[in-house]
Amino acid sequence: MKHIYTTLALLCLCFSGFSQNSTIKGNIQDSTDNELVGATAILYYQADSLLAGFALTNEFGQFEIPKVAPGNYYLQLSYIGFENQSVSLDKDQFDGEVDLGTIKLKNANIIDGVEIRQAPLEIRKDTIVYDATVFNTRPNATVEDLLKQLPGIEVEDDGSITAQGEQVENVLVDGKKFFGDDPKIATKNLPAEAVQNVEVYDQKSEKAEFTGVEDGQTQKTINLDLKDDHKNGVFGNINVGGGTDELYTGKASLNRFSPGLQLSTIVSRNNINDQAFTFRDYIGMNGGGGFVPTGGGGARVMMVTGDVPGGQNLESGINTSTAAGVNLNASLSDKTELHADYFFNQADNNFERFTNRQELLTNGFISTNENNLGNSVSDNHRMSLDFEFKLDSMNQIEFNNRLVYSEQDYFANNFSETIGVDGNLSNDNTTFENNTGDSFGIESELFYKHRFKKKGRSFFAEAGINTNNSDFINLTEATTNLIEQSESVLLNQQLNADDASTLLSGSVSYTEPVGEDKYLQFDYALSNDTDNSDRDFFDIVSGQDVFNDQLSNEFEKDYISHRPGMSYRFIKGKHNVNVGMAYEFSNLEGATDLSSTQIDKDFNQLLPSFNWRIELDDSKNLNFNYSSSLNEPGIRQLQPAVDNSNPLNVYVGNPNLDAETQHNVRANFFTFDRFSFTNVFAFINASYTADKIVNAQVFDENNIRTTTPVNTDGQLSSSANVSFSKPIRSIRTRVRVGTNVNYTDGEVFINGNNTDFNTFNHGYRLNLSNTNDEKIDLNLSGRWNFNNQQYAENEALDQSFLTQRYAFNTDFTIKEHWELGSSMNYNVYSEEQFGADNTFAIWNAYLKRSLWDNIAEVRLSVNDILSENTGINRTNNLNYSQEEISNVIGQYGMVSFRYNIRSGRNKEAKGDGNTPRPPRGEGRPRGNGDNRPPPPPQ
Repeated sequence: MKHIYTTLALLCLCFSGFSQNSTIKGNIQDSTDNELVGATAILYYQADSLLAGFALTNEFGQFEIPKVAPGNYYLQLSYIGFENQSVSLDKDQFDGEVDLGTIKLKNANIIDGVEIRQAPLEIRKDTIVYDATVFNTRPNATVEDLLKQLPGIEVEDDGSITAQGEQVENVLVDGKKFFGDDPKIATKNLPAEAVQNVEVYDQKSEKAEFTGVEDGQTQKTINLDLKDDHKNGVFGNINVGGGTDELYTGKASLNRFSPGLQLSTIVSRNNINDQAFTFRDYIGMNGGGGFVPTGGGGARVMMVTGDVPGGQNLESGINTSTAAGVNLNASLSDKTELHADYFFNQADNNFERFTNRQELLTNGFISTNENNLGNSVSDNHRMSLDFEFKLDSMNQIEFNNRLVYSEQDYFANNFSETIGVDGNLSNDNTTFENNTGDSFGIESELFYKHRFKKKGRSFFAEAGINTNNSDFINLTEATTNLIEQSESVLLNQQLNADDASTLLSGSVSYTEPVGEDKYLQFDYALSNDTDNSDRDFFDIVSGQDVFNDQLSNEFEKDYISHRPGMSYRFIKGKHNVNVGMAYEFSNLEGATDLSSTQIDKDFNQLLPSFNWRIELDDSKNLNFNYSSSLNEPGIRQLQPAVDNSNPLNVYVGNPNLDAETQHNVRANFFTFDRFSFTNVFAFINASYTADKIVNAQVFDENNIRTTTPVNTDGQLSSSANVSFSKPIRSIRTRVRVGTNVNYTDGEVFINGNNTDFNTFNHGYRLNLSNTNDEKIDLNLSGRWNFNNQQYAENEALDQSFLTQRYAFNTDFTIKEHWELGSSMNYNVYSEEQFGADNTFAIWNAYLKRSLWDNIAEVRLSVNDILSENTGINRTNNLNYSQEEISNVIGQYGMVSFRYNIRSGRNKEAKGDGNTPRPPRGEGRPRGNGDNRPPPPPQ
């Protein structure tokens, strides 16, 4: 707990930095006594020229800068077309109010450039805008490196991004798609120097964006606003490297941007676990293609899911990754926009892992130790083609299409032992499995948008189709030894599976203004989801395939949903409120060829919604949202067939499942003090799911598990995230602290007995980084994550563990063109649940030489200098806890060469590699070329 107390103490120290003593005011006029409206008054500290305050004059030419502590300052007054004027202030003048009276500015015949201090971020309604030029990065840094410096944004080791506590789902470039919806491709391949602003917001659905009425469907999105010299020119880079143990890396990217064209290409290949794509590219279309083994140790049966084949973590093992793609955004005419992209990736993963899994029983634990050795190869092709037609000022059509095709091959040798509650070996299992298959998916959406002549009146319609098909073959050879019975169960089996799904959807919406800033919206949505799952099992006897009619089955599911609704929206001052109510009535039908089992269920549910956004001022906003939804069970959950292809884990579907009803409440708050550069992000989310579907597990006398999905009374889940950032000028350091909390309360079935449970996971993070240093960057950070799970039935089943991580990073300019860098990550996994601490340190270092005015660089790097890297992953689930240790690359050295491609205005601004870097993290001098003050927040 001492780490928590330290964090809280630092928070208190940071907040104590605010002082509120005096107000500086004055009146700005021209030489003819006319008041200058919108003139800028900027207050700087005399000691270091850092920004201390900011104000604009009102309609009477008056300004006020409140809450100024006594000290020595100078005040810069500016207005377009007038000479700047500076007023010096010393601490003796601060005795209550500081009234400077009337100050006259002189007309300027020649305007000289002036350097001003720009606030690092601002709020524009529901968008947070970071000035990327303020957060300086090292030469050849990527957008990912830039994002790591921005307050409120976290970048994990695997490249995933969270902003204000939420996962970032999409990264745009100048408001346009960049290789579909994979954030990693943009952040890992675009240079940080190309970015002017980073905009973070919740991207609404097409319908909500057009009508202005919230529907609860949002994606946390980042938009990269490029600098002018990158909006029109060619830029990119080539990076190649070779290392010890036959390791290598190669990557090339080229971008050609102009006002009406964005064209980008990417090619990469490496065997050092550097992936330029996320799991969504590895599996193809989300939830649509791919297949994975399911269950615990021993044989696995392939299921159509959105997971990775074999369940392996692509960050572990030895991975060879290949990727290539092209992205195009083009204005075909004044009324037609085109987006197209193609992306290919291959992931070749050799894995070896040891898994310790503890299954919960009411009277103790069953332990399973498994060794798994194998290989997985996946080839994926993804293509998008989108059109936007602006027929006229009143009508617009969008047509979006996506195609995915993937081929996958997985094989593994597994050995597992299961130890019962009494501590004795109950069974062991040896399995060889080989799975091959392919999947294909198409998604198309058509949108029609119409605005009437009457302001606020609109009509919106959409229609879509989503089809997915997958075929795979699973070969399993398994031997299970039942120790107490002194017998063995042999399995030599082939599964041929064919899965197909089609989703048809459509909706219409009409919005009518009913007063000033008041609107009524009427909606109707219809969807039809059809799924078919065909499983043919064959026992291999004497080399012959013998059809197994007991396991083979075919199941069909058809779900039709109707959803009429109405909502009311009004805007008054700082408040934007939306209240809605929908009624969903749906029918679920299912049938299997195994029996006369028929599913025919009707669901009816009122689904209210509420959204309230409060714009407190230019630097604060607050947002509340409530939404509800009806979620039908999946086809595998309903399928009543017995699946015992894994002899240690039998799965049986439940045709009696009801649909879940989910209620979600969320709120977020953001505030930024542009004078002290202090910001606070806060996010809270809570959801209650009635008829929550969970997996009930039962173990027999041989500790063989049978899993069946069942409905529970309900489950409550909540999460919160708070982030605080503030520069401490006296020690030239920026402090970032944060905390996240997750709480879940519900019902779980342990060996056939239901019991209440709750999980309480909480984490804390601290980051210290230096500012205003031209030669050295320092960054210290710590993270502490606590995982706790409690059960009402038996306190002895409670689980908890602590994960700690400490990191140190430094980059040092040792002389002209030479740079030295080092990083250390120290990881501690506590001994609870797994018997021993797991502690290791990863130390990396590099030496870099810039060439030819920073056009190129040569880098020598050494990874895992101490040879301690360990692939470890711990998870807590409702029914079990698990630790997985897998193989990693380990220590290696590498020499790499990078060449930057620049043209146009960007080439002229490339720098000489010896230009002193401006202060980092809390504002730097910037010239805008026209003597204008920084614009006020919008």
